[in-house]
Amino acid sequence: MELTIETAPQLVDEAITRLPTEPTEAKEGRGIVIAAGGVKFQINAWVCIRMLRDLGCQLPIQCWYLG
Repeated sequence: MELTIETAPQLVDEAITRLPTEPTEAKEGRGIVIAAGGVKFQINAWVCIRMLRDLGCQLPIQCWYLG
């Protein structure tokens, strides 16, 4: 499915269900933390992560939200 303003909420919801609920391994060092509460900020976080990955960023990323 192509990312558009109309499909973004559905794609974000699908991506969130695939995220692990607990860290798979302990991390140390550099990384990115993004606060992403509510639909508006979840979409922005998802776009930000996609852009970072498309630009070659391989840092670990955590999304924090109040579900």
